[in-house]
Formats: sequence, structure tokens, C-alpha cells
Amino acid sequence: MQDAILVVDQGTTNSKAVLVDAAGATLARASAAVPIEHPRPGWVEQDAEAIWRSVCAAVAECLRGRRERIVAIGISNQRESVVAWSARDGRALGPCVTWQCRRSAPLCEQIRKAGAAAAVREKTGLPLDPLFSAGK
Repeated sequence: MQDAILVVDQGTTNSKAVLVDAAGATLARASAAVPIEHPRPGWVEQDAEAIWRSVCAAVAECLRGRRERIVAIGISNQRESVVAWSARDGRALGPCVTWQCRRSAPLCEQIRKAGAAAAVREKTGLPLDPLFSAGK
């Protein structure tokens, strides 16, 4: 049985799965779309459960009929997007607030006016901006 690595890239518009061999050659690939919602101007969110289902669908399609032994999994995701999950039942407590969302701009401005922007930068290494997950 051949060893393989499964790579999952969960992006803003779709989730992709790629199976590669030890030399990096692509053995199989698949993707599944992820819907995006704009409930208000400047707001961008996604259904967290839909994101999970898209990952599962892409992985299942990529591995359908394959016989390789998965020896490692690499994962890339949206990084600055935020989802709160219930510790009790593992379900999302609300929508995924994506990296593109600007809803926290007023909060970031309040923090800036309070004189704490430099402290945020010092502690995080990032500027105070709604792009980054801390403001979300």
C-alpha cells in the first residue's frame, strides 16, 4: 500500500482536498463550494456547519476509491475568520465571522480612541484592524 498525504485547504469560497504521494505528485483532488452571506453592508459571514460539511464532502470525494495509506494531513484555513463552538455539543454558536468582515470597525475605533492601539500592536504584533481576529 502506497503512503500518501492528504492536504485540506478550507478557503473562503470553497474547501479543497488533494491527495499527494511521497514525491509530491497529485493522486486525486476534489473541491466543494462554501456559500457566503452578506447580512448587512460590510458584514461577511458563513454558516460554520456548511464549512464543515464542505470539508467533509471534498475529502470524501478526493478519497473515493483510493487505497493509499494516509500518513499525514496538512490543513490550511481562513485563519482570521472566527467561530465560537459549544463545548457541550460541538455545534457552532453562531455564524463564522469571516476575515473580510468589517463589523468590528466601530469597536476597533473605540479601542484606538482609548489610546490602546499601541498596546494591541505590542501584544499581538498586528495593527488594530477588523481584518484580524482579535477585533472580532
